[in-house]
Amino acid sequence: MLQQAGDFREESERLCAILSPLGDSDLESKTQFKDWTLNDVVAHLHFWNYAADLSLAGGERFGALMTDVIGAIGAGTGHMAYTHQWLDGCAGRALVERWHGFYLEMAARFEVADPSERVRWAGPDMSVRSSITARQMETWAHGQEVYDVLGLECENTDRIKNICVLGINTFGWTYANRKLEVP
Repeated sequence: MLQQAGDFREESERLCAILSPLGDSDLESKTQFKDWTLNDVVAHLHFWNYAADLSLAGGERFGALMTDVIGAIGAGTGHMAYTHQWLDGCAGRALVERWHGFYLEMAARFEVADPSERVRWAGPDMSVRSSITARQMETWAHGQEVYDVLGLECENTDRIKNICVLGINTFGWTYANRKLEVP
């Protein structure tokens, strides 16, 4: 069993526990991040979880999705607008429930995957372990927006180790992708 997949599930469950009591109107509360609403945060997490799951499944459908995303963005559709179009009107409580059900199923698929298998991504290919850790990192990072808007304090657990390791492993890439020398 891939421990990072369990950590992703637990991080998602922690965020879901604070979102679940909220009503549709509460989920329209704006965060401090790009004026995203709580609904936008869940939409973003759900969309990219879906993309990571497609990549794990073999990549062809992932490639088609990325082609569509890149084409839409190139035509002037913003990332969040594209995400909401993809969701076809699903928002609020219904979106939280869809996200919840999907990440549970996705975590189970990642738990039994080969951690060293390479999967496609919007940037460079990565290992299954890095892919699910990136999903945990996104959930943790965007979760902070939710904590902030609700006036809650996030208590980090040992799960954060995965995010720290990912940061160390990708440090060089943050320079290389901008054609800068790695210090």
